[in-house]
Amino acid sequence: ETLGWVPDGKSVLVSSNRGGNRGVWAVFVENGRPTGQPRRLMDLGSISVKGFTRQGGFYYFQRGAVPQIYLTAVDPSTGRVTQPPSLLGGPQVEGRYLAVWSPDGERLAYNIGGPATPRIGIQDARTSAVQIFPIAMSYLSNMVWSSDGSALIAAGLNREARAGVFRIDLSTGKLEPMTLEAGGPLVGVSADGKDLFRRRFLDEPKGAQAIVAVDVATGRERDLFRDAN
Repeated sequence: ETLGWVPDGKSVLVSSNRGGNRGVWAVFVENGRPTGQPRRLMDLGSISVKGFTRQGGFYYFQRGAVPQIYLTAVDPSTGRVTQPPSLLGGPQVEGRYLAVWSPDGERLAYNIGGPATPRIGIQDARTSAVQIFPIAMSYLSNMVWSSDGSALIAAGLNREARAGVFRIDLSTGKLEPMTLEAGGPLVGVSADGKDLFRRRFLDEPKGAQAIVAVDVATGRERDLFRDAN
């Protein structure tokens, strides 16, 4: 698999298992043809390559054994990171997943323990205080905030293994079904809470997707956007 050209244009990086384990190799190029012997640079392991900067920086993503959430600050005018990433809540034995900010930016919700053993943590951005809610779900696929910040809207399976979208009241922790059907990935909820926005994978053309609005009361869908690619 080709990973990309090194910024100086003298070699291209590829992933290969020619050394036994999957690794990153530099293939040197001269006049449009490979020259010399490829050079192994690093083990690739479970990383996913993101690419190069013009200055020669090599960026990649690596999934750890226990996923965690890091917070940092970014200057929106320049895109520069303005403070080092910090681990949310310090070192944890259990993983942290699916972090989503509240509409007002003052609370961060996340899944604790993994999708099959879901609990929800809500951290106050100003005080760092955390509330933890056990939820009556056997699997949590993804979640978004309600527009007023009073609830989380979660897609997954309830304790009876019934697929659907559920409202989690953050004052009581109570789980209420909104729709009981598998559907596609949940991407949002309307401001009035009457529509769920979901992604659908279409049979034709192959690979096509759509964003649909699902009326919570009737279950009726209407297309908002279709992507034929």
